[in-house]
Amino acid sequence: MEFEDLLNRLNDAGSRGRYMTEAFFINLFRIHIESQGKTLIDESNDRSLFFDAFAPEGFDNFNSPTFIEFTSVTSLKKLIWRLNTYRNSDSTSSDTQLLIVSTKPFSKKTLEEAHKDISNTNYWTVRSSR
Repeated sequence: MEFEDLLNRLNDAGSRGRYMTEAFFINLFRIHIESQGKTLIDESNDRSLFFDAFAPEGFDNFNSPTFIEFTSVTSLKKLIWRLNTYRNSDSTSSDTQLLIVSTKPFSKKTLEEAHKDISNTNYWTVRSSR
C-alpha cells in the first residue's frame, strides 16, 4: 500500500483516523527533530499549545521557534482562519514561524488567495510523486 493511499484511508475513517494520522506525524517529526538535538513539544506535554506541536529551537531550515499544525482541511476559509489565528496569537513573536502540514493538497487557488490575505507568508507545497 502506498503512503498516500494509507493517508486517504485514515482520513476517511473519521475523527479516529485523523487523530491516528496526527499522532503518527507528531512522532515522525519528534524523531526527526530530536535527531538534530532539538526539542519538540506537543499537546501531550503542554495542553496550553494552540497548535499541535512546537519546536522552540526550530529545525532544518526553520531557524527560529516554529509552531506546527497538522490538518486535513482543504478549504480556503479554514486555512485563512488558521493563519489569522497564528498571526493574532499572543504566543507568537516576529521571528516565530508556522508550518502547516496537510494530508490533503490545497488547490493552487486556495494557496494564492491565502497568500494574498496574509502578508509576509511563505508557503510550500509537497506533492505526491504520482
